[in-house]
Amino acid sequence: IRMGGSDYRAYNNIACIYLEEENIEKAITYLNDSLEKNPVIPEILHNLGVIPFYETEPLDLQKSLDYFSRVIDMKPDFLAKTYAMRGQVYEKLGKMSEAINDYNLAIAHDSSNGWYQELRNKIDEPKENPSDRSAVVSKKYSTFPSFPKPAFSPKVSIWS
Repeated sequence: IRMGGSDYRAYNNIACIYLEEENIEKAITYLNDSLEKNPVIPEILHNLGVIPFYETEPLDLQKSLDYFSRVIDMKPDFLAKTYAMRGQVYEKLGKMSEAINDYNLAIAHDSSNGWYQELRNKIDEPKENPSDRSAVVSKKYSTFPSFPKPAFSPKVSIWS
């Protein structure tokens, strides 16, 4: 495939197809190529943040957290989804207060999406006991609550 510098969307979308096929190495290659061409495109950074969700080896959750945080700073039109994704990373890291906060922000940005409320409902509120301020995971929670979807470029979006 031969593409010019302005074709970051094509690289991104090809990477998303590889992610859906769980061909992680090729997805990473295309996302990194796309990022080199346009380092400030939120869809690319979001999809790089999604990569650890697909891997079975030790997850690089800090890298994922960094990518999602950069996307949130850019305030894209899929901000709610990125808050929800970052919330899942915080949840996996055991940072329940941060996860709750991000889920609440996702709901605030898009209250019509039941997935965000579902993620939020799976975590118990932080305890009021000063010796234990951390939130606990409810019995319903196992690993990641749901499988993430990549962020296709707006003009070729296939996710809702």
